[in-house]
Amino acid sequence: YGLKIKTLIKNFLLVFVFIYFIFFMSSNLSIMISDFFLYRSREPILYLSQEEVKALYWLRDNSKIDGVILTHQLRGNFIPGLIGRTVYAGHDVETLIYDRKIREIKWFFEDDSEENKKADFLQINRIDYIFYGDLEKKLGTFNPDKKNYLKLIYPVSSKTYGVDKNSKTEIYRVMD
Repeated sequence: YGLKIKTLIKNFLLVFVFIYFIFFMSSNLSIMISDFFLYRSREPILYLSQEEVKALYWLRDNSKIDGVILTHQLRGNFIPGLIGRTVYAGHDVETLIYDRKIREIKWFFEDDSEENKKADFLQINRIDYIFYGDLEKKLGTFNPDKKNYLKLIYPVSSKTYGVDKNSKTEIYRVMD
């Protein structure tokens, strides 16, 4: 009688371990397959251009360590890990009040109106820099060159970073 119980327990454990591995291995396998297809698709939102990387490294070396950067949320996913700076909005589960911040980013870049509100928004949220590249430009018609509360600080001529003065990526410092 004791042998049957030991056999049942052993069989139960084998089935449990088998189901456990199938369940968890299948989720890992699906993640690996999905990552493979994302890698092969070369989606622009998953990769930074060399120009953007140069701009970010320049920002790392020429910004306050506790400075906050306003940028498109997809770009905001890269910045903390790449250069160790804080972004206004980045990864959705690591950004407080994510949905509201995404709406505010879209509002900020959508047009050139409401200058005073936008200047106040930057001050209230303690934003120090604006990273302005292709993703931000696609959000609307905002033109940072015309704003007296922003100062263009990148691109600059630099042998260290190999920066092209005709760079499509710009960085602005928020003026006090």
